[in-house]
Amino acid sequence: MKRIFILSCFFYISVSLNFTYAQSWTWLNPNPSGNIPFSIFFPNSNTGYIAGACGMLLKTTDGGTTWISLNSGTNSHLRSVYFLTQNIGYVVGDGTILKTVDGGMTWVHQSGVSYWAWSVFFTDMNNGYIVGDNTALKTIDGGVTWNDMGSNLSSGYLRKVCFLDEDNGYILASGGAVYKTTDGGISWTSSTFGFIEQDNSMCFTDINHGFVVGFDGHIYVSTNGGTSWQLRSSGTSEILYDICFTDPNTLYIAGGNGVMLKSTDGGNNWVQLGLLNSEYNNSVFFTSATTGFVVGDSEHALIYKTTNSGNTFTQLVSGISADLNSVSFPVSTIGYAVGKNGAIVKTIDSGNSWTNMPSGTSNQLKSVSFPSSDLGYTVGASGTILKTTNGGNSWITQSAGTSYSLNSVDFIDDNTGYIAGDWGVLLKTTNGGTNYSALSPGTTRFLTGLSFIDENVGFVIGTFGTILKTIDGGATWVTQNSGTQADLTSIIAVDENNVFIVGPYGLIQKTVDGGTTWNDISYQIGSNCTSVFFQDPQNGYIVSDWGVIVQTNNGGESWEILPSVACYQKLNAVCITDANVGYIVGDRSTILRTTDFGVGLSPEPQAGNEELIIYPNPACKTITIKTPSKGSLSILNLSSNEILNQIVNGPNSTVDITSLPAGIYVAKYIGENEVQVGKFIKF
Repeated sequence: MKRIFILSCFFYISVSLNFTYAQSWTWLNPNPSGNIPFSIFFPNSNTGYIAGACGMLLKTTDGGTTWISLNSGTNSHLRSVYFLTQNIGYVVGDGTILKTVDGGMTWVHQSGVSYWAWSVFFTDMNNGYIVGDNTALKTIDGGVTWNDMGSNLSSGYLRKVCFLDEDNGYILASGGAVYKTTDGGISWTSSTFGFIEQDNSMCFTDINHGFVVGFDGHIYVSTNGGTSWQLRSSGTSEILYDICFTDPNTLYIAGGNGVMLKSTDGGNNWVQLGLLNSEYNNSVFFTSATTGFVVGDSEHALIYKTTNSGNTFTQLVSGISADLNSVSFPVSTIGYAVGKNGAIVKTIDSGNSWTNMPSGTSNQLKSVSFPSSDLGYTVGASGTILKTTNGGNSWITQSAGTSYSLNSVDFIDDNTGYIAGDWGVLLKTTNGGTNYSALSPGTTRFLTGLSFIDENVGFVIGTFGTILKTIDGGATWVTQNSGTQADLTSIIAVDENNVFIVGPYGLIQKTVDGGTTWNDISYQIGSNCTSVFFQDPQNGYIVSDWGVIVQTNNGGESWEILPSVACYQKLNAVCITDANVGYIVGDRSTILRTTDFGVGLSPEPQAGNEELIIYPNPACKTITIKTPSKGSLSILNLSSNEILNQIVNGPNSTVDITSLPAGIYVAKYIGENEVQVGKFIKF
């Protein structure tokens, strides 16, 4: 079944959000994107578009050889794309309708859909249709307005819409029903073809011949314009996601676990093409009798192309394939990342390209530290310690003296380093790993991270809120009071006084006195913080296991949620290489980069000194905003366009956000003597 991402509405945030930003993250790996593609469409043989998860939009102008990312202006899942010309097109998704007239360079958000929209189709420049969950809409003015086509359609789960001409069209509904119109959507009649747990797609090759695909390899065929339907054998029990045709006799079906089917006799018989290396083939589109495309998902996003009618397919997504846990840049251009199954990858061009390096192990590698460009260390499961002296071309296995998992490594210079692991394992070397001595931290808890200022002063964190500090190179350790029993996940010691720690459920701890006292500056982002990195005591990043990226430029007094191109993906590590450049690595081969760290961050002008308290945050349906007194309350998107406005009387104002697409919004309260601003997330 196609995966649907839902976030429960129970989080609460009441922290300061007082920044505007102009920062962006881009995909380095996989290329062009790691987000899941849901739909593909080509208005001509060269120009094509892909829509997908987290607002992903891709475009090609050379028949799929290269793809560029387009800015959709939303983080909503985009589930269907349709173009009338190479420049004029529409994209729909979760509470979202987008239109472009310039080939995707800019997009206009149109109103009319409040639920998930699954399919969009236009018969001409003015007349178009959208269907989805409780949604059946038509426009006669190019999307300026969208009107409901009737309660008999809009009360169910509608999966697909297609038209043969301006009058004759069909809508596929979940549960085994097809609606038909012969008057351009004014009226609809229905037929049933037998229950399918989930029917996913439909096409009609002419006025008589129609096809529906769905669960358990089901293919239903109509030869009388949808009046009746017969089940055809597909030869597979896999879920079938999409169907298309190149002529009345030749049809293609994309399915689960790499299944691709083809018929050359009008759908009476089906043969299985070679399996693609994918878990989900979400969409298939042919631009000619021989050239076609399939988009899907497995370990990362997939785009396939065939030029021989499906006999073979070529993968168009490039890059390394590995779940990555840790990243280290000894200099601005050279970086290393490590991960599962012994994965080690390297870049020498600031992340533009990555190369697999031989590790000699299949153990999971959890942490990497390079004190210089060619000399580095990585540690991981089963007591693994590896060292390279030639830039990762070869690795030497070093003895840890333990088989416990080693979770974090930090080398101060080429020779002096520390390693933390499970069951209180804490190791030190002063000779580049020729020998490791076991230190005595005074605990058997799992140690998950460490950060050293110099060869003497350092901090170690672990489970159950463990924080340890040494000032004598690990000879002795002092247990510090973290004020929490949570399992801590990442630490960065900026200097001997300023240290930051993160953990589950948005936990953030900070000290400005070397750990004598720890302050809770937690920011409930609705997911677990996995990594923290501060460039200096003021400027830092945190990433999470739900794809959330937050930033501060005032030492954590306030935090800014940044637009993430990898939402819902597990991000495992973040590092900053210089004043403006940062990298993030994670699962599903994710490598992201920003080149404008700290740029565009400035306090938002406001007359008052307080920020709005908004809860729950994130939210799905309604939010409550604490407003001091009578005034006006506006909801704006990140382009500063006002979406909602209402008069409030205080002290608590409830706002219905059901109709808003998923994303980040600004709430602005204007009273007689003050202005207050806050931000919230709509999921």
